[in-house]
Amino acid sequence: MTSLYSRLAGQWDILFPPDSQRVLFLDELLLTSGARIIEVGCGTGATAISLASLGHSVAASDLDEDMILTARKSAGEGVEFSVDDMISAIRKVPSQTAHAVLCMGNTLPHLTAEGELEQFLQAAGDALLPGGSLVIQMLNYPRITALGSLQLPDLQGDGLTFHRKQTFDETSGLIYFDTQVIAGNQKEQRRHSLRPFDVRELAVPAEAAGLKPSGVFCDWKRNPFREDNSWLVSIYEAL
Repeated sequence: MTSLYSRLAGQWDILFPPDSQRVLFLDELLLTSGARIIEVGCGTGATAISLASLGHSVAASDLDEDMILTARKSAGEGVEFSVDDMISAIRKVPSQTAHAVLCMGNTLPHLTAEGELEQFLQAAGDALLPGGSLVIQMLNYPRITALGSLQLPDLQGDGLTFHRKQTFDETSGLIYFDTQVIAGNQKEQRRHSLRPFDVRELAVPAEAAGLKPSGVFCDWKRNPFREDNSWLVSIYEAL
């Protein structure tokens, strides 16, 4: 029997519709045509495919095989998908060849082991051309840790309901991300651990990796970030 999470991957773009404003933001940030882009945690590849359609060359990866299988069904020219973790995927890129490294959709907090954040930032700094950009989008975790938990809105797919909740565990210092997929009488649930990064703690290891912080926004329209915002977009420039 196909798992409910496999079915979820097939409906990902229904649950999370492609964001044209995000694609516009990224295309304007690149300031060049035919840019080489690396995206980690790409999901079903909607952003990668959109950027490729604008003439960019995109290598996109995700650890979820179902997501990548779905992405490949929609892929056209200019984009390649692979199953890989975010650090390994970037390390495969030749030094100083990428115009942008993208880590969006709250992917970065999956780096929970000691030293993984520094490894990720160093890999990105090595892969980027001087003047290239690292783009990180994630939840504003100081807000969530202060609240203790965050119940995200339920999402409705075609015969599926997707529940999501994040809970801060003070003992471990991690966020427990609990998800549940419901279809009729069937239920499947999973738990992932996340590191509740504060964007301010990224500045020092980013600079050590040759990346200069160059802006923090609350959305893809470049509105300034405030401490009560739910999401943030942080940009780093390779020196």
